[in-house]
Amino acid sequence: MALDPKLLELLVCPVTKGPLTMSADKDELISRSARLAYPVRDGIAIMLETQARVLSDEEIEALHAHHVHHVHHAHHAHHAHIPTSP
Repeated sequence: MALDPKLLELLVCPVTKGPLTMSADKDELISRSARLAYPVRDGIAIMLETQARVLSDEEIEALHAHHVHHVHHAHHAHHAHIPTSP
């Protein structure tokens, strides 16, 4: 069972109060600012620092590359020409 996307919008990292993103396999909530991955079990986010996994430098770099890719696409989508009716 996946975490409700509306809930994800409300949750913040308990350590840094920064934003969280869902991992690609949807089994962790990622806090880039704290470099932690909080587990999601049966659709429930376990928001305890003691249960979080520390992200490696390689994982942080991959997240940064993925974020830059999404920002780039979002930027182009924002500037896409949308015809208007006369």
